Amino acid sequence: MKKNLILFLLIVLAGCSTNFLNDSNYSRYKPVLMKQDQFLNSIHLVNKPVGLDTVGKIQKIGDYLLVMELYKGLHIVEVDSVQNLKNLSFLVVPGIIDFVVADSMVYANSATDLVSFKFNSYDDIQLLDRQSNVFYELMPPDRRMPDPVFSKGNRPDNTVIVGWQPDVGFSDLDTLLMPYYLFAMKDDYLLAALGDHILVFDISGQKPVYKSVFQGNSNFIEKLQVLGNYLFTFSNQDMAVYSLSSISTPNRVNDYNGISAGSYIAVEYGDSYKFFATFHSSSLYYSTADAFAVYDLGHFDKIKLDTSFGMYYPLGLLSRDSTIYVCGQGIRIFSYDSIFTYTGYKPGDDLNLFDYSDSTLISLGSSSINSYKVQDTTLELIDYLPIKYAWLIKY
Repeated sequence: MKKNLILFLLIVLAGCSTNFLNDSNYSRYKPVLMKQDQFLNSIHLVNKPVGLDTVGKIQKIGDYLLVMELYKGLHIVEVDSVQNLKNLSFLVVPGIIDFVVADSMVYANSATDLVSFKFNSYDDIQLLDRQSNVFYELMPPDRRMPDPVFSKGNRPDNTVIVGWQPDVGFSDLDTLLMPYYLFAMKDDYLLAALGDHILVFDISGQKPVYKSVFQGNSNFIEKLQVLGNYLFTFSNQDMAVYSLSSISTPNRVNDYNGISAGSYIAVEYGDSYKFFATFHSSSLYYSTADAFAVYDLGHFDKIKLDTSFGMYYPLGLLSRDSTIYVCGQGIRIFSYDSIFTYTGYKPGDDLNLFDYSDSTLISLGSSSINSYKVQDTTLELIDYLPIKYAWLIKY
């Protein structure tokens, strides 16, 4: 009996590991580290195209697109007069997970730092300012706690986490990555999410000047959106609305708990507000199916489900004029004038959409960046750039 017990314990121990990366409570990603002195001198412009690997947010600046490469930097892509795409250069920004454009200025995170650039052309981008330790250290993309062996006290001295990569035997394809949207703009102010707080910077000059901080959602903020004089903050469990009549001390108007959407956007609708969201299965607020849903926020006194449209695996949203585009095995087009109507569909692998001009939309697909010509309720594919991965939304 004793021999059998010892044999059993040996078998159990053989299947165990002292490495926390094999514990499901910890992330299966390991950090990419950079020495502090190297990190502080790492931002530079590469005046030639670099292959598009793990692509996330896309935003227009002048006649160009800034295409974020997760943890690495910004591709500069030209959109010519006939909407063709040309990859031109690459701005190396280690640790980047979000950025925002204001005229010719670009604000981004570089790991823990807030960095500011002046964009003159694809081959002329100036770093104007760097503010250290504005943000927390980068968290693993699967949102699990990192292995304690990677804490500051256990890893090499004077190192910065500038990215995360899957552990041996584990692929990015085994999980969907969840992007953060850290920034929003309001007039001459930059709003930046910091955990469950929001920082306010004055950007009327060339360098951001810290003004104030205020409490945000009760959970980790994933997205900020400014609409008129209101700020919408979204976490994985709730949404909050703030009045920005005094931007240094915003007033919380209302909270909406229980929302666990994949993609979400608020829009003005006449003299009130609507909230559009895509959901998967049991995460749908007031419903239980894969769907695109429309909510009436009124004047922020309540939230009411207006209507929902069942669709398989809906993803990103884009609202423009009185049209809403919903990605998910293509792009579905809805009109929301006096009533909400389904008006068109373009098949494809589109995951998210970004505005460019009245006649052009840019989409992020699972294997390409696409430019579309907008014609009433139809979209015509004009050109595309191949990519390796898209930084997806986790549901």
